[in-house]
Amino acid sequence: MKILLASSQFPPLIGGVPSVYANLCQQLGPKVVVFTQRPNGNVPGWHVHDMAQPYTVHRIKRFTSSTGSSLPKPLSSLVRLAHDRLFTRPRASAEFSRVLDADRPHVVCLGTLHTTYWLAAPAHKRKIPVVFYIHGEEVCSIRRSRLDGDGPKNALLHADAVIAVSRFTRDALITLGVEQSRIRIINNGVDVRRFQPGPKDPLLISQYGLYGKRVLMTLARLDELKGHHRVLGALPSILSTIPNAVY
Repeated sequence: MKILLASSQFPPLIGGVPSVYANLCQQLGPKVVVFTQRPNGNVPGWHVHDMAQPYTVHRIKRFTSSTGSSLPKPLSSLVRLAHDRLFTRPRASAEFSRVLDADRPHVVCLGTLHTTYWLAAPAHKRKIPVVFYIHGEEVCSIRRSRLDGDGPKNALLHADAVIAVSRFTRDALITLGVEQSRIRIINNGVDVRRFQPGPKDPLLISQYGLYGKRVLMTLARLDELKGHHRVLGALPSILSTIPNAVY
């Protein structure tokens, strides 16, 4: 089975989403073809990266336009959306259609919902099943954004299947109207060959006063969706049971 994965975020970009898709593609190897965009000038070396992979990577200029980004909001968002619908998306859709016809995948998997949902149309036109790979933040942003109308939601409702990375994401999809029978949970994994418990660094223990402490840590950007405030709210209860805990 050949799978065509489309995502606006892919290595050598650094981040959680690019890492998830890169590791999935490494496991699939030649069974997958990637459709993504060229990084900007601040991310060099993507040619070398693509050539080193066991799968094919097709890159286009952009999924979304930066036109109007210097304008104040919400005007900048409106200008960008208009430019995308008139120019950027039609070009990207035409490139995507050429890849569909050339590689003839059995399944199309769309990641980064808000930048790829409209690519479901050329796949459906060719009777190719469409699967969305969804993270929780993408479902939450549907509720906050009105610029794309019902486009992302309708794409999910008409998908052949939806992969959710967590139970939270699955429940949010069900609330949105996606049939539970079409949702499958695939939790984000960890490469245990790379990430293993190691010896504690005495310099860090000394620097942060962690000797004899039970340490909780969140590694994420400061964003309400990441839940730092929930850990802080739970700390009094945690400390009543584990008084040597630190966050």
